[in-house]
Amino acid sequence: MLSTWARFFVFIQLLHVISADDLIFTQAVWRHGDRLPTETYPNDPLQEPQWIDLPDKGFQGFGQLTTKGMAQHFIMGQRLRSRYVHDTASPSGTNILSPLYKMHEIYIRSTDVNRTIISAMSNLIGMLNPGRDGLDYPSKTVWPNVSWPQSFIPIAVHTVNYNTDHLANPDADCTRQTLLWKMVTQTDEYKNLSALNQDFLQNISKICGTTINLDNLWTVHDAIFIKKDNNLTNATYLDPWLYANFDKITNLNNIMEDWNNGLNLSLYPDPKINFAVELPRIRGGALLGDIIFHMKTKRDCYINNTSDPKACTWINPLKYYVYSAHDTTLAALFSTFGFKKTAYDEDGYPMYSSTVTFELWKNSTDQTFYVRVWYWPLGLPEEEVTSQIVGCTVNCPLDTFVNRSQTFLPGDNGDAKEWCDYVDDLSPPTPSPSPSSIPADDLIFIQSVWRHGDRLPTETYPNDPLQEPQWIDLPDKGFQGFGQLTTKGMAQHFIMGQRLRSKYVKDNDTASPNGTHILSPLYKMHEMYIRSTDVNRTIISAMSNLIGMLNPGRDGLDYPSTNVWKNVSWPQSFIPIAVHTVNYNTDHLANPDADCTRQSLLWKMVTQTDEYKNLSALNQDFLQNISKICGTTINLDNLWTVHDSIFIKNDNNLTNATYLNPWLYTNFAQITSLNNILEDWNNGLDLSLYPDPKINFSVELPRIRGGALLGDIIFHMKTKRDCYMNQTSDPKACSWINPLKYYVYSAHDTTLAALFSTFGFKKTAYDENGYPMYSSTVTFELWRNSTDQTFYVRVWYWPLGLPEEEVTSQIVGCTVNCPLDTFVNRAQTFLPGDNGDAKEWCDYVDDLNPPTPSPSSMSSSKLESTSLSSGSSSKLDPTSPPSKSSSKLEPTLAIFIAILYFKWIIMKNF
Repeated sequence: MLSTWARFFVFIQLLHVISADDLIFTQAVWRHGDRLPTETYPNDPLQEPQWIDLPDKGFQGFGQLTTKGMAQHFIMGQRLRSRYVHDTASPSGTNILSPLYKMHEIYIRSTDVNRTIISAMSNLIGMLNPGRDGLDYPSKTVWPNVSWPQSFIPIAVHTVNYNTDHLANPDADCTRQTLLWKMVTQTDEYKNLSALNQDFLQNISKICGTTINLDNLWTVHDAIFIKKDNNLTNATYLDPWLYANFDKITNLNNIMEDWNNGLNLSLYPDPKINFAVELPRIRGGALLGDIIFHMKTKRDCYINNTSDPKACTWINPLKYYVYSAHDTTLAALFSTFGFKKTAYDEDGYPMYSSTVTFELWKNSTDQTFYVRVWYWPLGLPEEEVTSQIVGCTVNCPLDTFVNRSQTFLPGDNGDAKEWCDYVDDLSPPTPSPSPSSIPADDLIFIQSVWRHGDRLPTETYPNDPLQEPQWIDLPDKGFQGFGQLTTKGMAQHFIMGQRLRSKYVKDNDTASPNGTHILSPLYKMHEMYIRSTDVNRTIISAMSNLIGMLNPGRDGLDYPSTNVWKNVSWPQSFIPIAVHTVNYNTDHLANPDADCTRQSLLWKMVTQTDEYKNLSALNQDFLQNISKICGTTINLDNLWTVHDSIFIKNDNNLTNATYLNPWLYTNFAQITSLNNILEDWNNGLDLSLYPDPKINFSVELPRIRGGALLGDIIFHMKTKRDCYMNQTSDPKACSWINPLKYYVYSAHDTTLAALFSTFGFKKTAYDENGYPMYSSTVTFELWRNSTDQTFYVRVWYWPLGLPEEEVTSQIVGCTVNCPLDTFVNRAQTFLPGDNGDAKEWCDYVDDLNPPTPSPSSMSSSKLESTSLSSGSSSKLDPTSPPSKSSSKLEPTLAIFIAILYFKWIIMKNF
């Protein structure tokens, strides 16, 4: 009989076996083995023929793997075998690979270079059991005349073109990387290092017989290192001075290797470029993304959570994926991990045959997946480095690993080639005289477009427990009614005004303009012009913003003197500044939903698209449930009223059942998702080409909604430039715009989203879904180049609660410091009509001929009529048939609809 302790021990062992996590997938990235130099300097006594002729070495030529390199990878294969290959029939722990080669378990990818391909072959020979005669290679019995290498198993090593291999070759052809490196060479770090070592580099150049600088110093270092490694350091093979100064050469080379991978470089000033992100992303991001893709696919197929059976057919049996590559590959990958050194914890690049393995584990307790990463340096024990990866811990959850890696994945879709071609945000300066001799460029004009601050809903649904009176009656809130700015909204714009002040307002009235600080701290009427939509919340937002932006008013100068007007209780220090408006319903500049027949017909065409019909059909039950709760028909077009109400309640912590239906609150995420889609479509995003007539919504809707404002902004900049250069015949325009430095449009979220759509942005809030948040602002800066007297534009986005960000280079057709003429030309597509007259363009519908909905399509997608007083869409009824006599609406019908529309607009007040 077993003792109690023995039974307990057995129980613990069984428990361990039962609860052991499962390693389900491994990926390896390694550097090739020992090699010859890939090139050398002209005066090197060991050129390629001399290397080949060295006795008893077997050297094959520059860049080729040596026999020593083959042995290094054979040994590394044996080391990997000890962890990943099982010697029995069943896997155990980490030993998931069969001891006998199974093709479906292993996939080997290499750069298209001899030394990496042969390294892969050498590694696999060490990793797998000897081949079986007649099973893994030709039978000697059947093929007696085939002298097959004893026990060698041929395993395919897959390659792609080396110069376009962005996964495993960090130095693949890449315009973006070339420009980034050009910017590095313009940094103070680079210039100072070059200047400090000028004499040293000149001496090296003299010895080598060619100009050696920081960029090509690696060729000298490489040649010396390999000679040392092969005991070829006497004067016959190596200049004594170079040998004596090898440590200094190594130190300089290490710095360059760091900089190549974005380590230890300051932020580039203009445009702001973070090399610690940009260079790792362009050099190692594609490989990191591919590794992640394999792990996610493996996980999804493992738990049957994918709709791609072809991918699962390939990856389900796959257990081991290899990238055979270079020291630069590992260093680039390490830089995406946040490691501070290029060889994990050492300077210099990783040594020959050094390997990184990525393990995907399934937690046996909660069935989740996690990642473990190991580093296997040459000649040293392997070390788990998972917890050293920034954003990870030991047993790093796969989702955590994916999320921490997003920063380093190239572009929106991970396409490295596409990202390499994208350079619009980079503008490396041309090398020129020292900065002190370059006159600063002049900021001469600023325009701002902002959304109003926090407000109440503009309307709501009939069954909402919070109708307008109930909102107003909420204690200690000070709410004024539907659509009105709240005190929180005022504060938001005061703060935004302070932020704008920090960039654009001088510190005192006697100071000269300094960089971007061109506005006087004390209000000067001729410097500013404020335009707002004719809505309370936008007007008061403008006032609130200016209070934050300007210094307190001066008694007797900016407002009535308290000494002279003793009975006038003027608000302390308040400066009254005129805010100009026009009729809201015809304000085509700042109100994208102003009266516009063309936009109504375009939206009617949108509702006839497959996208719209399918979305409506897919969400029919969901919308019906919302309608039942709300007490009115809710469809895709008026869903925004429900979303708006819930959002504002949520923002004011009014989410209990007294104020908000629990089902609506629970399903707010889905409501938001649908609303975001409609907001995208309103601005022409993500819609297919309309078939007949061919209508490109991504041009037509931005043009009709944001084009007039874009044209007005451009008109001001061109007028400012022409008057500045005395190139206009309109003295009246110049007398107004010459002293003008700041022009404002106080408007709406829809205004910003429409403007963004004319920029080619793919999302309605620049880089986020949904409309821009309260008080978010866009500024347009017109600059004069002090060198060539040309003019350029810079555009900044100031989102609520986040730092401002320059977005000039994100505008399609622009670069950083976008020349004004370029900005104008790229905008032409989006300007309404031939002369920019928005009203005239709104009346033009001859090119639109939306088909009459058939009975079947009307029954599936027709929008139910809703009372205008209870809240309807901002569009005319999209199912209204076109006029028989022309493409315009019949006059009587048009007037009737317009009256109803005006009524609704006034009530919506948006």
